Amino acid sequence: MRLSVRKEDSGYSPLCSKAKIFLDGVEVTNRCHTADDKSGIVWLYKLNDKGKKYVISSDDPRDSIDTRRRRSVVAQEMLQGRVEIRLNA
Repeated sequence: MRLSVRKEDSGYSPLCSKAKIFLDGVEVTNRCHTADDKSGIVWLYKLNDKGKKYVISSDDPRDSIDTRRRRSVVAQEMLQGRVEIRLNA
């Protein structure tokens, strides 16, 4: 099963709000935006040393020219292992 909170993802589902995601037995629900238990991959937001989402500046070179385009994004990482998706009733 694949679940994602991202609407553009093929695994997008309202079930995400009722799911808990585990990677190798460790819960990663609060950091996870997409999980696939068949491929064994989770996509997580990176956290800083304070436990907050790690925000980085866009690396689009046009952003340095047009300041209206400047934006920040949350850093992500893809991890592989034993993925478990538990749906709560």
